[in-house]
Amino acid sequence: MFSAVAILSIRSPSRSFLSSSLTHTTLAFENSAPQHVKLSLQHARGNSLIELENPSDSVLLFSTPDSWFQWEIRGADITELQEDPPSLGFIRWHIPPLSTVSFTAKTVTLPLAVHHPVPHILTLSVTEINLDRGTSHKGTYLLQQETRMIQN
Repeated sequence: MFSAVAILSIRSPSRSFLSSSLTHTTLAFENSAPQHVKLSLQHARGNSLIELENPSDSVLLFSTPDSWFQWEIRGADITELQEDPPSLGFIRWHIPPLSTVSFTAKTVTLPLAVHHPVPHILTLSVTEINLDRGTSHKGTYLLQQETRMIQN
């Protein structure tokens, strides 16, 4: 069973006011059982490639800013990747089991505001690679019914 996600912000007056904060990108995860997820952010020259790996046997709900574009899916058929209609500046994706989904966007860097409203533990492994500076950052975070700022 999944719960609803409510995300509020007053930082930016743009159309996607929730997803275009001046200081960070906001993401949300919902899982129906304890789960491990890998998130990779690679950016260069003002653009980012974001990859989310769902190595579990269950669907993961992943909310992204509506300015992100779904790029590729590996490990599942494209018809298995579902998305909810945009709402409040976000799109909620239903990430199939045992798959990796890629998104493109303007530069997405740390910090990230990560919402995880469900009681099941989520282990989030984050890798950020900045090709312009030649730097990288890795971190692993345990989330349970909380919002956390992921920083380098």
